[in-house]
Amino acid sequence: MASGDVKMPRPVYVIFANSGSIDQTSNMVSIFDVIEIVNVFKKVSDSTSYLIPQKTNRITAVWMRETVDKVADKFQGQLACVDPENAELFVSEVIEFSFEFPFYRFASQVFLVGFNTLGTHLIEARLRRAGEEGWTWRQTFPFIVQEGILPSTIPTEAPPG
Repeated sequence: MASGDVKMPRPVYVIFANSGSIDQTSNMVSIFDVIEIVNVFKKVSDSTSYLIPQKTNRITAVWMRETVDKVADKFQGQLACVDPENAELFVSEVIEFSFEFPFYRFASQVFLVGFNTLGTHLIEARLRRAGEEGWTWRQTFPFIVQEGILPSTIPTEAPPG
């Protein structure tokens, strides 16, 4: 069944960031340092791959229940990172859920160790009804991977004036 044939849960947003938090009382989300560009450095021993500073990042993806979706309806979701050549750099486990509330939120910590190519990468949030084979719905967050300047090569002179 094509996604145009049935109403789907509505994609709200997917964001790739350095960190975030969820308030214990209000359940409100705060996202810090949204990642639009990742500066990478070429490995000396392997000129075909790129390293990034080692840190954990956060992906937050939110879907909204449609009026035709019932609380008992089961869905499955997954998060992934896809490079410009359509290779998957990571894929999360498949999570099964139902819309007990109007919104369903995936929040996942990811640890990226490097990239094989430069260019526009995608964080992809995937969704399907439980029992379906392929991913019916997707929402994406693009970010650019570019070769950076090593800190030791940045000029330290103060600008004139």
